Amino acid sequence: MEIMLEDEDQPGLPPPRTVTVLIFLAAFAVVLAWLSCYAVPNALIAADVLKPFDKAVDPRPRWMGMAFIIIFGVSFLLAGLFRWMSKRQLRQIDSTADAEDRPSSVETIM
Repeated sequence: MEIMLEDEDQPGLPPPRTVTVLIFLAAFAVVLAWLSCYAVPNALIAADVLKPFDKAVDPRPRWMGMAFIIIFGVSFLLAGLFRWMSKRQLRQIDSTADAEDRPSSVETIM
């Protein structure tokens, strides 16, 4: 399946599939959650800034789960916001193009 752009002789790339984008967002959220909930506290423990967590009461798995959900949710909200803004801009561009196509009242009199 080739996609041709309007002003281009070379075929374009197909748009990414939704599942692919969701997988990348989930991977990003997992990496960011792990860094913020395990790597940073471990570095602070190694630097003697934090005391080590008790094995029975380690809050980091819960922190990581909450961080993953928050990061994934914020990513969804940002994606929705960007999509809404894009549609709004495209409608505005289309209305401007439609206004240029219609003859003005001065042109119809002459």
